[in-house]
Amino acid sequence: MDQPYLVAGINSRPSRHGGDIWVIELIGIEDRRIYQTYIDPANRNYRHWARVIENPERGYILSNLKFKVSSQGRTLVSADSNAIIEREAHSPDELADAVQQIWTNKDGH
Repeated sequence: MDQPYLVAGINSRPSRHGGDIWVIELIGIEDRRIYQTYIDPANRNYRHWARVIENPERGYILSNLKFKVSSQGRTLVSADSNAIIEREAHSPDELADAVQQIWTNKDGH
């Protein structure tokens, strides 16, 4: 799934193994599907996501994401992805508006 992804939400929640994890929700800019990844600060892969997690007030479009299928059969973004920030904005709304324009132009409306 080689497409860019808009970061749509970043939230923390308790982990089943103690402590908190970060849930990042992403929207595929081309397929418009919603994807999630779960980042545990105790894991080494946290460094790939640190800028996004530590600056949730900003907006991000990411690429270079890898996928896996969960034990429940859901397609998830692998936390081991070495995400590349393709675009960063002062706020998520700035990028959401840009993505909405792309979708509107693509749909011909």
